Amino acid sequence: MTKESDSGELTFATELQRLMDQQDPPMEIKEVAKKIGISYEHARKLVRGLTVPTDWLCRNLARFFAVDAGLFAALAQKDRFEKKYGESHQIPVSDEGLTKLASNWQLLTDRQKQVLLSQLTLFLAQNLRKVGAGHGAVA
Repeated sequence: MTKESDSGELTFATELQRLMDQQDPPMEIKEVAKKIGISYEHARKLVRGLTVPTDWLCRNLARFFAVDAGLFAALAQKDRFEKKYGESHQIPVSDEGLTKLASNWQLLTDRQKQVLLSQLTLFLAQNLRKVGAGHGAVA
C-alpha cells in the first residue's frame, strides 16, 4: 500500500499528509509522533501508507487535527480491507452518475469536493464492512 494511489485515491495516509501540510508551518513526522505519543517510526509508516492505524490512533489523530474521527476511521477501514483483499474495483466509466460528477467537478468549490469525497469514503467503508462481514456484494 502506498501513500497515494496512481488514481489519486483518498487514503488514510494522503489525508494525514494533507492535514500535516495544512498546518502553519507544515508539520513534520517527528512533530506528529511527539504530539500523539507514538514512535517516529510508527508515524513515518502511517504517513507513507505502510501501516494502518488502530481505532484509538484514529480518534487521537482526529482530535489533534480537529477533524471528524469518522473520516479517519472509514479511511483506515478501507485501507485495512484493501491490504487484506486487494485493491478496490474500478467503477465503469460508462456509469451515468460518475459521468455527471466528472463533467461538473470543476463547478464545485474545494470544500464541496472535500465533503463529497468524505461522504464517498464513509459509504465505501460501510459497504466494505458489510462485504467483509460475509454479507456478499453490496447492491
